[in-house]
Amino acid sequence: MKYLFLIAIALVLSSCIKDKLENQSAILVGTWTWDHSIEYTYDEINLIEVESIIPASDFIGTYAVELKKQGKIAALRDNVGMEQFRILLPIFKSGTCDLTGGYEYKINLNNNENDTIVGCVNSDTLTMSDFHLPLKKGSADYPYYKHVYLK
Repeated sequence: MKYLFLIAIALVLSSCIKDKLENQSAILVGTWTWDHSIEYTYDEINLIEVESIIPASDFIGTYAVELKKQGKIAALRDNVGMEQFRILLPIFKSGTCDLTGGYEYKINLNNNENDTIVGCVNSDTLTMSDFHLPLKKGSADYPYYKHVYLK
């Protein structure tokens, strides 16, 4: 009996931490297809930030993300899974999002605070920072992107 107790403790301590998507965060669950991205660049002559819309149709293939209730996120290309990560959801709150009826979120991939995705979600739209798309932020401040997915 003593050994069973020790084995149970070891399993609890060594299991991975992940957040199940329940209650309000269940709005994240599902497959989200990339629709377009907003590219932000800086016009040094006029000293302003410039936004450009880049449609997903400009790229070959379809890109999507699938968020699972069990606390995982998968990157999909042409409906084939490319990568999968456990997620930790340290931020999920309403009222601070630019989507109507939306929630702001932060996801730590594989519980790593240095590998995060941030964005907003409502019932039919998900926005996020770089994840697995052909558009990625460079090493400088600009350009950077807000990627828009639809359910």
